[in-house]
Amino acid sequence: MLAMFVVPYTLLREVDAWYGSALFWTVMTVAVIAVNVMVSAGWDDEYETQPERGQL
Repeated sequence: MLAMFVVPYTLLREVDAWYGSALFWTVMTVAVIAVNVMVSAGWDDEYETQPERGQL
């Protein structure tokens, strides 16, 4: 999250076009969404896989 503000104002400071930081923000947003999908893909509902309480 911090990189979303630090990189455009430091590394991309010399880029005079507005699309320099906009492209960075777009690419980083897509990357964060992709990582989030990969991390949460393996999650399942643990209550469906375990027997109900009181049953053997």
